[in-house]
Amino acid sequence: MVVVLLAAPFFARNLAWYGPTHPLGVQHAEDGGEQANAAVTPAIIASNALRDAASHFAGPWPAWNSGLAGAVRAAHGWLGISADDPRSTLWILKFSVEWWPRAETVAGAPWHLLLIGASVLAACLWRGGRDWRWLAAVVAAMALLYCAAVRWQLWGARLQLPGFVTGSLLAAGLVGALPGRWRGPAAWGAAALGLLVWWPDRETSARPIWTSPTVFETPRDINYYRYHADFLARDTALAELARVAGVSDVEFVALHDIAYPLMRRLQAEIPGVHFYGAPATDSIRNPGALIVLKLGAPCPLFETLGDGARYRLVGAGAGDGLYLPEARVQALGWERRLPAFAGWTADANLPLTVDEPIDIGAPVSHRVMGAELARVFFPGWVGRARIAGTVRTTTAAGWIELSLNGGPAQRLEFATAGTHDFELSLPCQAGANTLELRRPPGSESTLDFSRLTIDDGAGAPAP
Repeated sequence: MVVVLLAAPFFARNLAWYGPTHPLGVQHAEDGGEQANAAVTPAIIASNALRDAASHFAGPWPAWNSGLAGAVRAAHGWLGISADDPRSTLWILKFSVEWWPRAETVAGAPWHLLLIGASVLAACLWRGGRDWRWLAAVVAAMALLYCAAVRWQLWGARLQLPGFVTGSLLAAGLVGALPGRWRGPAAWGAAALGLLVWWPDRETSARPIWTSPTVFETPRDINYYRYHADFLARDTALAELARVAGVSDVEFVALHDIAYPLMRRLQAEIPGVHFYGAPATDSIRNPGALIVLKLGAPCPLFETLGDGARYRLVGAGAGDGLYLPEARVQALGWERRLPAFAGWTADANLPLTVDEPIDIGAPVSHRVMGAELARVFFPGWVGRARIAGTVRTTTAAGWIELSLNGGPAQRLEFATAGTHDFELSLPCQAGANTLELRRPPGSESTLDFSRLTIDDGAGAPAP
């Protein structure tokens, strides 16, 4: 009854939010992001059982991890399915055995798994454990249902915690059923082995328990950003932009687990804010704003919804952004209030680098062009594209040439080493566009971009 009372409200909310077809939720379904298995067959259940169990037995030995993963893949050959079967594998992940003892979302529990498995067998086979067979059946059913329902994922150990808690109760009950002379040694032995296996996991890297600042010493809102400290400044700025813009409902397009801290900030900044997109009844109208979070990747200048309504990008930070109706952006005069990397969607030879400080805060994000030629790709429009940037050169008397869609190149000369701002306008086209950036051949200089934006030339520069 306690379990039902605790779980029922969450399950009911999932059903109301995602509907009966997605009771476990869905994230990036087009890329295989649905939590629930797309099919339930004996082979898929066995596959998940093998992969989930193997994830707990990772160790600090690469050869061991590789051999264990290889054995699991060989077993899948006998099952007749792939170890990366998209029907039972979350998102775009590929099965592997990884040793990350300080990542609490990934670290395994090998001793507990063995102890609980042995306890289930003991309850079934040992006469002294017959009073606990009902609980052993519950634990076994939990494991079976988990493998039948939930896709394999690298961080699945955290989702198995209810089974480990329930199985630990079974183990404790069986220890209590032992004869008196065995009870004490069994209890102390199990505790000692549990401590030994836990020791490499005793501290976590993202939310430390023992190392200052501990998870108890920092506010909850700050602890959200332990994994991605660079998103703190971004989320603060996006929440403020949404508040000033008068946004009352927001639709999120986000990678897994990145949006939640920003949603909390929006709730604090905008009382009564509504997160649009679920339940399905929200689809009858357009949201007041879109927030696109892509782990710092640039966003296109425009997004068009199904009814043709066009939204324009505004934002702060390196990438990601807030999309508002185009008329609202014009009314606010925010046409050039863009993230540092904006208006384009992909690149070649222009990788993103994030310099995070030790203390929680915003990092310096930049893109380093070490090759002689880099390309930037963006969806355009009929007219001209304004290309603006800030670049740091490491040598004097350098230059960079920019050309769009194979047109004439425009050269920007840099007489001194240091940081330079530039802006130029080039004709672009509706559909796909390619911007080429070229630096002197054979030069030892690198070009370090802290800003590179492409827009349609509307509006004055942002303050």
